[in-house]
Amino acid sequence: MARLPSACVQWQRSFSHVPSLPNLLAELSYAPRSFKSFTPTKAHQPLYLHMLAWLMRGGWVTQLRTFAYVVVWPEIVYEVEYQVEAEEIRKAAVEMATEYHSPARPSGPNLSSPLPSSDIYSWHGRQSADRGYDDRRAGSDAVPHVPSLTEQTAEQARLERIADKAKREAAERATAHARKVVPKATNHPSLNRAPHLAGVEPHIIVDARKTAGKESLYLFAIARRLDDDKAAAAWPRFLRYFNGQCALERIALQEDLKRKEAWALLSAMSEYLLCVRHW
Repeated sequence: MARLPSACVQWQRSFSHVPSLPNLLAELSYAPRSFKSFTPTKAHQPLYLHMLAWLMRGGWVTQLRTFAYVVVWPEIVYEVEYQVEAEEIRKAAVEMATEYHSPARPSGPNLSSPLPSSDIYSWHGRQSADRGYDDRRAGSDAVPHVPSLTEQTAEQARLERIADKAKREAAERATAHARKVVPKATNHPSLNRAPHLAGVEPHIIVDARKTAGKESLYLFAIARRLDDDKAAAAWPRFLRYFNGQCALERIALQEDLKRKEAWALLSAMSEYLLCVRHW
């Protein structure tokens, strides 16, 4: 501020018939808005651009830029969690049905027939590990122990207990999942305050370019919700700018778009963007 008096003199010499430097700086500091809005008419635009260049060279003004992160609202977090759990339950049911209805595996203990050879050696491997037995030290001529019928029956009973426990746990999980509220998409997920979302927190994706697991599913779920076809098509391309480091003002230049078109696309995505402004 010590340079302000001398700067005011230089300002009046360079630009006559314009607001004084303190008045213009006060207007610029009042509320962040585009510099274009300070231009009285289109004819004054070249003059005001020269004024802006003078102000930037002297360090009196700086560009206020906009940065964005992707915010995943509880409605979408719940939807993805619900779908992931449903898929896991479905896969577990298919695997269980394949395992226990396969002709190669008996449905229960059979005292009259020995275990299949694969079960015999699996059982033998566990017993050997329990006794600290190491086949590599025993040499290649070691003869594996063949379990007796009693041992086979005991092992088969153990496998049946494990299978029954797994089936009970799968059934309990499926029952708990069926009691959950089926997710329903709303027009404004940021305003959804449904009771089943009370314990779900919003999730912020720090860098939308580097996502994996559920974060990728979040981005895919958001893409499905974009009503504007152009915004939905641009969403995968624009994700690289949503990392808090790339200024949104440069998207138009880097994507070879008109500024108005770029901001229209960003406005269509604004429901899922957390924006901050900084210089």
